[in-house]
Amino acid sequence: MARLSLFISLLLTSVAVLADVQINIRGNVYIPPCTINNGQNIVVDFGNINPEHVDNSRGEITKTISISCTYKSGSPWIKVTGNAMAGQTNVLATNIANFGIALYQGKGMSTPLTLGNGS
Repeated sequence: MARLSLFISLLLTSVAVLADVQINIRGNVYIPPCTINNGQNIVVDFGNINPEHVDNSRGEITKTISISCTYKSGSPWIKVTGNAMAGQTNVLATNIANFGIALYQGKGMSTPLTLGNGS
């Protein structure tokens, strides 16, 4: 009987001290990263291109890159980084002087993909 009366006594005591208490919780919220190209390197092989075709669409290659995100809020975007040619923010510099690779988003060349900006 002593156990039962002790339990009731503790229960009644705990009810008597209930009060609103503010609790502060601190932490970091991390958004899981997206998987780009199934985690594989993105390789674009231009093969051999005739120098006469370098400055026109015959040297154009379209590469579709998959993006998989487990976090479903908002639209995913890609930020391409690299060294841009002087004065041309969408042209990736190469190791050949005055020769670069122009980057565009979507089909065709109407939407330049600016290096260093997410889009």
